[in-house]
Amino acid sequence: MKSTYLMIACISILSANLGLGQSTGSQNYFGIKGGFQRVTTDVFISASGNTYSNKGYAPRDAFYTGIFYQQGFGKRFAYRIEANYQQKGYAHYDQNSDVMYQNRFHYVGLTPLIGFYPITNLSLLVGPEVNWLVKNSVYSPYSPTPAGNNRPVEVGLTARVAYRYKWIGLEVGYFNAFNEYLFLPGVDSDTKFKNRTWQAGLFIIPGMLMQRVN
Repeated sequence: MKSTYLMIACISILSANLGLGQSTGSQNYFGIKGGFQRVTTDVFISASGNTYSNKGYAPRDAFYTGIFYQQGFGKRFAYRIEANYQQKGYAHYDQNSDVMYQNRFHYVGLTPLIGFYPITNLSLLVGPEVNWLVKNSVYSPYSPTPAGNNRPVEVGLTARVAYRYKWIGLEVGYFNAFNEYLFLPGVDSDTKFKNRTWQAGLFIIPGMLMQRVN
């Protein structure tokens, strides 16, 4: 978890320094974001030349946080670059809704996005997302989780909708992975696990907030 604490500290320091000098009417700003993340797993089983899928498997609730810089160009377009920390993974429950086992994957990621302003302060953004696995923690009071090969890098596509009012904003997002985060080889079949996530959270613009306070 040291890497997680270090990233959070960097987010706080950078936001305090880079956020200065932004006007409340600007489409160019540095921000801090965070919120709720719903994680589901899509399972693909390959056997005898056929592939079977089970989507939305073993969902779990987690969170995300990050920093970003967004800049408008032209009248209707923008680009954004994000640095994120996310928790993902899966969880299994018994009939009493108690955890049988869960696997938490800790990622740091980079997301470049291109966006469009249909109206002022409303951004529609899309772009690739690359996440690096920094830690994997397993919990099971009953039995160990199956051993597999965790992929160190996850690549996928992200889409976001963000609305800003003065120094605060609301955003929702969706991510779909291109490659698996876990691979379980078998004698007669192989199993791949891919992430899908939904996000809902808030972001603040420190420079605009400081101007209102001062």
